[in-house]
Amino acid sequence: MSEEQHADNVYFDDMYCATAIYDIWPGGIKSIAANNRLFRLLADGMPLAFPDMPSLIKAPDTVIRKCKDPKEFIEALSFFRHNFEKVQTDIENFMVEHTVEKRKDQIMRLLTDLGVILNKSNN
Repeated sequence: MSEEQHADNVYFDDMYCATAIYDIWPGGIKSIAANNRLFRLLADGMPLAFPDMPSLIKAPDTVIRKCKDPKEFIEALSFFRHNFEKVQTDIENFMVEHTVEKRKDQIMRLLTDLGVILNKSNN
């Protein structure tokens, strides 16, 4: 990854992972999904440390670390800081399977299947 590489004017010169830490505290707000920015960050080679959300896409823990508590976030940050270059191949391999085209195809299949289900229930 070059020093000039960025997404949405976020420069990655001194970063080693992206995080979302909004539901790690007891009684905190529980999130159930991540937004599409996740894929833009991964496409730029940025591994992720995210809450262990039930519907978060399945990925190797060298790509996305799913953290259940503050201790796991600290461990994830340390792992990515010390292994940033090593995880790049895993991120690239993951992204090959999750291109925009493949995601669109998956959504269209889901919508088609949903349409079939809806059509059957209307008959």
